Amino acid sequence: MTSENQINTKNVLTLDGCRILRENIQETTESLKLFEGGSRERSLVITKLQEAKMWLGKEMGNLGGEDLNKKRDEEIMNKN
Repeated sequence: MTSENQINTKNVLTLDGCRILRENIQETTESLKLFEGGSRERSLVITKLQEAKMWLGKEMGNLGGEDLNKKRDEEIMNKN
C-alpha cells in the first residue's frame, strides 16, 4: 500500500493519486479473489471495490485526465 504522502501532501486528489488508488483497489480485489470458497458478503466487497475503481476513473476525467470508463465504453461499442 502507498502512504498518504505519495498521494498528495496537500490533501488534494490528483490524477496520479487517482491512478495509485485505482491500482491499490485492483490489487486488493485480485487478492480477495484468490481465497477459496466465497460468500455473499465477499462478493459484495469485490463489487463495491470495483465500483470505487470505476468512480475514481470518472474522477480522473473530472480532473482533466482521460476518463477511463468512457474509453472502455467506446471500445465495447466499437466491438459490436
